[in-house]
Amino acid sequence: ARGSLVPVIFLVATLTAISLSSCSDDPVTRPTEPDVRMSVHASATSGNPGNPISFQATVWNAGGGDVTYYHDCCHDEVQIIVTDRNGFQLTFEAPYACRCAIQDYTLPPTPLTNALTFRGMIWQDGGLVPAPTGRYVIVVTFVYRIDTEGPEQVLRREIPFNWFDS
Repeated sequence: ARGSLVPVIFLVATLTAISLSSCSDDPVTRPTEPDVRMSVHASATSGNPGNPISFQATVWNAGGGDVTYYHDCCHDEVQIIVTDRNGFQLTFEAPYACRCAIQDYTLPPTPLTNALTFRGMIWQDGGLVPAPTGRYVIVVTFVYRIDTEGPEQVLRREIPFNWFDS
């Protein structure tokens, strides 16, 4: 019975040493600088009215320290827009003026996400019309600062896709 306690004691001591070393203030094991990352996923590379394309964007701080971003009540923290082949931004609703203040926020420990499904309807000449067949681009941006007074930094990803109107 005494011989069987030695491996158990060794295992407990090893796990204790590992857990204590992971709580280190050593920069090698504990990041202190922000490391802002973005992932963007598309459900398909082409679509049509019967098969819309969904996009999802996620932003997170994989490091330590605070990250400041700002937004207003009219826009998402992680911006997703669609442009045509000439780079012109498409809209999906009537234009409006945003009348709320821009505020600073701290990037939370949980990821920020945003999603958009392109169904092929765009706002044009005062109403919704079908988007013509062509090549479009989803542009995802997230603007942030490492500290509240620091320079703006921009994460940007683009995903081209084909749209067929029939």
